[in-house]
Parts: sequence; structure tokens; C-alpha cells
Amino acid sequence: MFKEVRVEFYDSHATVYFCDFSSRQSLTELQTFVDEGNGINPDVVNYIIVNKTDLKGQITDSDVNVFSQRIKAKSFRVSAKTGEGVQEAMDTIFAEMVKKYTKQ
Repeated sequence: MFKEVRVEFYDSHATVYFCDFSSRQSLTELQTFVDEGNGINPDVVNYIIVNKTDLKGQITDSDVNVFSQRIKAKSFRVSAKTGEGVQEAMDTIFAEMVKKYTKQ
């Protein structure tokens, strides 16, 4: 769905993928988007944000860790509702991108 729009975002320095802590399917479906993005830009830095951690989870830390390692991504657990983890995730992603792409 909306592939024509999605591909415009893959030619970037970083891609942030989101999944829903309360939906195991949302994590497994990320592989399709990761494959699509890495096919366009294999050098992109990937991040995963697991949102809705304020809800009952269907995704374990192990699930996220295995998936993150497989796609070489750093992952964050956040709750957009409560704000927990959001600032840390954004600060980390921003700092890593600045460090990587700022000329020394």
C-alpha cells in the first residue's frame, strides 16, 4: 500500500520503522518494508521503534532483539501516549546521525 510514496523516503541516511507492541503481526510485517528500503539503499542506517508499550504486549524483548540484530538496527521501546522513551529514542537517533554525517 502506498509504495509509490514509501520509496521516496528510502533514499535517506536513516530509516525509522515502527511497530505496535500490542501486535505481533506489526513486527513480522516490518521485514517487507526493510527489504524494500534496503533494496533501494543498502547503506541506510535502520532503527526500530516499538510503540504502545503502555499496552499489554504481544512482542517480547527477545522478538525485538532477534529482529533488530537480523537487520542490524538499534531498537527503542516507547509509548507515544505517556511519552516514555520518546525523547531518548529521538535524541539517540539524532545524535548518531549528526555524528555520522557531520564533517570533522
